[in-house]
Amino acid sequence: MGGSGCGKSTLLHGLVGLLAPARGRVLYSGESLWDAEQERRDAILRKTGVTYQTGGLWSSMTLAENVALPLEQYTELTARRDRATWRRLNLALVGLAGFEDYLPSRSAAGCKNAPV
Repeated sequence: MGGSGCGKSTLLHGLVGLLAPARGRVLYSGESLWDAEQERRDAILRKTGVTYQTGGLWSSMTLAENVALPLEQYTELTARRDRATWRRLNLALVGLAGFEDYLPSRSAAGCKNAPV
């Protein structure tokens, strides 16, 4: 929290690998994100996640498909059943159990339990 221009967005950009810090270091488990080679930096960042206030989901994909996308690209979950289990778990963790087949616009506008 803080006023406009105090550095909130700049800090977040540094933490998620979008902007190298002007000074100081970003450490994950004691390992410097920006001193690491690109391949290692990518591996570190795969263990993080960011949810944007708006525009963070593909509007043409269901909530389950949005959650599944990084699971398919960045994990070794091969069985469709395994990915479905993780999708359901992740949606339940944010209060969206039962909304797997909803599009993002419908879930935000039409579900009393969905965050807006």
